[in-house]
Amino acid sequence: MIIEWNEEITSGIDEIDRQHKQIIGLLNQIVYFFETSDSSKELISSLLEFSKVIHEHFDFEEKLLAQYGYKDLKNHKAGHEEISDMINSVVMPAMLDDEADIPAEPIISIVRWFENHLKTEDARYFKSIKQKEA
Repeated sequence: MIIEWNEEITSGIDEIDRQHKQIIGLLNQIVYFFETSDSSKELISSLLEFSKVIHEHFDFEEKLLAQYGYKDLKNHKAGHEEISDMINSVVMPAMLDDEADIPAEPIISIVRWFENHLKTEDARYFKSIKQKEA
């Protein structure tokens, strides 16, 4: 369930690629702690960091897309809101109870969502921005 950086998900936009690599690193860390740790503290810490970083990334990305007049920004934002709700449904209970038992399904869904989002939704705006810059 690990995500590996590859050319298929490279945007060609330095800051976006840097952020995506950071997010992938955090997701892979979450998966590692989920699969190997006896303590939920490392997992919860990684989830909290991921939540912070992904929301900062979404804000940055949405501003960039607005700046370039991306025509599908509304739907792109809706996808961000969908995954934000899923992330919050995992992170909020963990914040309240640092011994919380975090189920596998939301973790798997978050990883799959992000990987799919990179390959489909983000790939569309990469092309759109490159065309406008040309």
